[in-house]
Amino acid sequence: MIKSMNHTGFVVKDLDKATLFYRDIMGLKLISTYERDGSSISQVVGYENAHLKIAILSIEDGHRLELIQYVYPSGSERI
Repeated sequence: MIKSMNHTGFVVKDLDKATLFYRDIMGLKLISTYERDGSSISQVVGYENAHLKIAILSIEDGHRLELIQYVYPSGSERI
C-alpha cells in the first residue's frame, strides 16, 4: 500500500508560464528553480548533452510538484 509520495513531475513546454500558472492560479508555493546539465543528468534522462530547467513547488500537504523544461533536446528532438 502506498502511504505517501515525495513528488510528482511534469514536463512543460515553457517553465516560466507553467510556474506562474501553478503559483499564481493554483496557489502552490515556489520553493526553488535551477538548471541541470552535464553527464549525470544526461544519464538519468537518456539524452546526450541534456539541459533542463526545473522549478519545485510545494502543495499544502507537503507534496512537491517538479516542473521540467527541456532546453536541450527540445520537444520535437525527443520524439
